[in-house]
Amino acid sequence: MSRSVFRHRWFWVSLALYAGTLLVLLLNHEPWRDEMQAWLLARDSASPLELWRNTRYEGHPLLWHLLLWLLSRWSQNPLTMQLVHGAFAVLTAGVFLAFAPFPRWLKVLWVFGYFPLFEYGVISRNYGLTVLFLFLALALRQRPFAAAAALVLAAHASPMGVLLAPVLALVLLGRERNALAPLLAFGFAWGLAVFSCLPPADYEHARGVFWQWDALRGYYVLRGMATAFLPLFRPELHFWNNPMLFPFPPRAIGGAFLLAALIFAAAVALAVAGMRGQRRCQVYYLVGLTVLLAFFYVKFPGATRHHGFVLIWTVVCLWLQAETPGTGKAVGTRFLALAAVAGFAGALPAGGVDLRWPFSSGRTAAQAVAQFCGARTTVAHPDWAGSTVAAYLPRGAVFYPTTNSTGSFVVWNLLRAQRENLSDGELMATASQFSGCLLLNRALLKTGPCTLVAQLPPAVVMDEQFWLYRCWP
Repeated sequence: MSRSVFRHRWFWVSLALYAGTLLVLLLNHEPWRDEMQAWLLARDSASPLELWRNTRYEGHPLLWHLLLWLLSRWSQNPLTMQLVHGAFAVLTAGVFLAFAPFPRWLKVLWVFGYFPLFEYGVISRNYGLTVLFLFLALALRQRPFAAAAALVLAAHASPMGVLLAPVLALVLLGRERNALAPLLAFGFAWGLAVFSCLPPADYEHARGVFWQWDALRGYYVLRGMATAFLPLFRPELHFWNNPMLFPFPPRAIGGAFLLAALIFAAAVALAVAGMRGQRRCQVYYLVGLTVLLAFFYVKFPGATRHHGFVLIWTVVCLWLQAETPGTGKAVGTRFLALAAVAGFAGALPAGGVDLRWPFSSGRTAAQAVAQFCGARTTVAHPDWAGSTVAAYLPRGAVFYPTTNSTGSFVVWNLLRAQRENLSDGELMATASQFSGCLLLNRALLKTGPCTLVAQLPPAVVMDEQFWLYRCWP
């Protein structure tokens, strides 16, 4: 695509509509705990070195946390993170609209789909950065060092970038005469990204690898990869990570497994047919899908935000196909059009529900804490739910029984995991010692020395509705 696209009205009108829609959704979106975890890690780390130590239990590269650390030196308001993430999403849409070799109508429809608009736009996570840098690498493919730099940033943005960036590096740089130095530089920087993802030995999540066959796990992974192509949701409160076509757990594993497998296989077959005439694109496309499938099954099953990279990788490979001579371009365009229509259909209920209902009740819970508890200590349990509330409160205002200390972000180690299942009596006793408040994401069975002072409304994230109690000795 030539630079003349920036002189076309359709480009700026489309980008402005996307930015305006995203801004409305962002201003009405209440961040959930994973968004706030990254913000709290950045806000409450005094230096980049301390940030590195605090993020060792995240299993993510450091780029997004470093950006947030810089932002948090300027503002303590989490809205800052949301607006900056929105700016990156707009930049991603601009790169796609300007440089992707697809028809205009298709590009416009695609950026308003579920993943570009909601999952990697409204929800402020590091995955959107990976999409941006993968697309930039494609746009800069004629300049090997620039493309390699974009792929390095993609790898340092998220684990999904760690998985896909080296495959795309081989596609873009593997056969270029003057690309040996950029490729070697990328390999070194990619190794650093891998190292930054390696957690300590007492890391709680995704420990070890899963080699044996389990039909339910296999169905969960397949449903996620099929949902990447058909992100269809019911317009109901708990729509998120709950695709309409693939319930979990299913009533009958056999039929559900077969449906997910058929839809995923059909989508992959159509995508491969769209790359007809470009054997190299087909091979690398299948290699990338195999890497994702193996990672999801063997290491980390993931959620919709992770599975969406099946679609992103498909778009990347169809982009490459459309820029090179071949005979399958029409098939690829029609397939991408179907995926774009499905994505748009998925974005409508997602945006509508998020506008109507709180995504998380963390913000209103923090307001209730300020109203009913004042300067008293608030005991929050579990810590991963309470961290959403802690992001809106002064440092030191929240006490986590899982670690027996005040805190904000969660350290995902085995020691805290051993104290997750505390009884109501233990929690009330802890809150009573402080003559403070008790914040839970469920109701107490017996209130004892505690009185319910606020019950927050239900939220899209099911386990981020809160009950606030005032406790006495």
